[in-house]
Amino acid sequence: MTRIAAISGSWRTGSYSDQLLRETLETLSTITPTVVQHLSPRTLPHYDADLEFAGSESVAEARAIIADSDAVLIVSPEYNGAPPGSLLNALDWLSRPWQDCPMTAKSVLAVAAAPGRGGGRRAAARLRETLDIIGAALVGEVLSVPHVDVLLRERGHDLAVFRHNIEQLTLRVPELDRGRAHSA
Repeated sequence: MTRIAAISGSWRTGSYSDQLLRETLETLSTITPTVVQHLSPRTLPHYDADLEFAGSESVAEARAIIADSDAVLIVSPEYNGAPPGSLLNALDWLSRPWQDCPMTAKSVLAVAAAPGRGGGRRAAARLRETLDIIGAALVGEVLSVPHVDVLLRERGHDLAVFRHNIEQLTLRVPELDRGRAHSA
């Protein structure tokens, strides 16, 4: 059973990111049995080093979701050429403290999507940079989905374009499990 931590960068109900996340998870479940835990960036306070040392229940819960997962799936919209601040804030919290970062070496499939022809390309680049700095193990490139509105509306939610990346994510999970067993 593959444990997936799922993060949508959008707060809007029924957003393209939420729809794409749901469709990707459904595609993933056809490849391997999955258990999904959703992590909402909106539950986390703004990053504050004072809070980091004092502790925050919502941050502890978010860190536990990531630590208990085999892999992470992130779907982000693009706002003004970047992922939403709340998603970057969540990644800031998940990267702290550096020596105990639950994202380090975690398999991550990241997708940026937008209705325009750029498809979240700039948000994808920023996500890749942030995830690289954190030390996450990206599965392929951060995907960019242009015209996500058309994809979700007209292609009948056909995610064949992602199937290779989703399959790569499932292949990486056993490698991580073996690595955990050897390091324990």
